Amino acid sequence: MQQKPDAPECSMRDWLNWLVRIALTSKGDLINPSTRPQPLNREQTARLVSRLVQRGFAKFTEIEVGIRDEQVSSLTAEDERWLQTEIRRQLKDKRREENDWPEETSWDRLNKVFKSLRRSGIIALHNAGFDESDGLTLVDEAREASTSRPFKGFCFYHQQDVDAALDYNSLSLSYGAFDPSPEAMQWVPRLILTKSREAGFAAEWSGNYAERIVLAGFVWQKRSPRSTSARQSF
Repeated sequence: MQQKPDAPECSMRDWLNWLVRIALTSKGDLINPSTRPQPLNREQTARLVSRLVQRGFAKFTEIEVGIRDEQVSSLTAEDERWLQTEIRRQLKDKRREENDWPEETSWDRLNKVFKSLRRSGIIALHNAGFDESDGLTLVDEAREASTSRPFKGFCFYHQQDVDAALDYNSLSLSYGAFDPSPEAMQWVPRLILTKSREAGFAAEWSGNYAERIVLAGFVWQKRSPRSTSARQSF
């Protein structure tokens, strides 16, 4: 709230300035600095763009929207142009790198594993939200949305797992059984292990249902979508 100037000490200009501020702030706080475009931290933003590009799930418009959502204020026109140029540059560089990748990458093999798991009654989700909680929510939504067949369990990895794979060449998988029997709680992770190993992965599991499956030596190489986003399937 604007403080009213002390009448005995203020000038007519003080009064006018105070009235202008009151008029502006009463219409949506128009003079609040946080509503004005702020300079973009380009070094930090370039790193964020790189991570979004290297994950391989987002196309140009989705990356742009993702960056905008991270900002506390609108972007200047100059920063808007820089951001679009930076996204295009990094996508172009990645697509050039993709030409040197194996025809079938680790992600491609994992995608085949997930398709096989689905045929066996397992909900298998790529990039299932930001964290474990998001993944479990998406599993519930997939289970409720399907009317074609009953599912026996689930398997997924989330965004934090993707980042760990990019940084450390190791991908962790979450899993679970919808039947709480001891047999089902062992059958689901052992099925995932079997199919992962058949695909050539060094899949590791302690045998403890509370611990995740790890695909050691997983080199994250997912080709970016060209025009449309890959739809999540389960």
